[in-house]
Amino acid sequence: MSEFLSAFDDLSRVLGGPGDVLAELPVDLIDEDAGNPRDDFDSAELEGLAQTIRERGVLQPVTVTPADQHGRYRLRFGARRLRAAREAGRSSIPAIVRGGSEDPVDRLVEQVVENDQRTPLTTAQMASTVVRLLEAGLTQAEISRRLGRGKDQIAMLSALHDLPEPLARLGGRLGVRTLYELALAWKAAPADVEAWLSERDPDTITQAAARDLAREERDVARPPPPTSGDLPPRRSLAVTVEIAGRLGQLVLKVGPAPDQAWVIFDGESAARPALLADLQLRRLSRT
Repeated sequence: MSEFLSAFDDLSRVLGGPGDVLAELPVDLIDEDAGNPRDDFDSAELEGLAQTIRERGVLQPVTVTPADQHGRYRLRFGARRLRAAREAGRSSIPAIVRGGSEDPVDRLVEQVVENDQRTPLTTAQMASTVVRLLEAGLTQAEISRRLGRGKDQIAMLSALHDLPEPLARLGGRLGVRTLYELALAWKAAPADVEAWLSERDPDTITQAAARDLAREERDVARPPPPTSGDLPPRRSLAVTVEIAGRLGQLVLKVGPAPDQAWVIFDGESAARPALLADLQLRRLSRT
């Protein structure tokens, strides 16, 4: 038995779930999960981890599914550790062999949660994950609950799955709300936003700057208010709604998804998506 297994054999029986087995597995028998939401890896970080493994070994085992009929294991958690172990020249790696649900939705949710506990996924990776879960039949409310993310964040991520190339390139560097504000600005004036981005280092773009840009571009794109001669005979109807204790005005246009509407919250000028299921009608008034 290896030094690692000798040291952690008793611990694995205490911490592992029912049926878990701790083993030293050949790295060549472990296949990465093609559905892993983490689809790119920083080469410098991998090399740093590989150097640590060369000096100290793999201090925390990866997690794999039981072997299939061909004797191969599928990786559940630990893609960075597995890649770094291979780069470090290791022929084997400590692994927890764990069964579990084969449902692809359950597996995807588990991988997101596990990544959150280590190195969180990028905005682009999370947006892709949310779209996959929506396509699998989950509602945004269910995704919010299962991933432990706020409903507003899930709504924004669902709107970021099909970005133009200049914004898609930023999906690995910017936070979700910052990228969402840029997407709103892009809808109003794509050429202006592209020029704005060309003058900035992506690492210096703040949420506040993106929000200000979105506000400016919407103000420019907004048509001038009608004159008295253009007003309809009847005044417009303002719809006040409440969401999680916040009041806002319902924007009467189609939302970014079938189960969403646009709302301008009190004190803000930008419309944000909100789940229809969360809207509570509070007041109707003439404007």
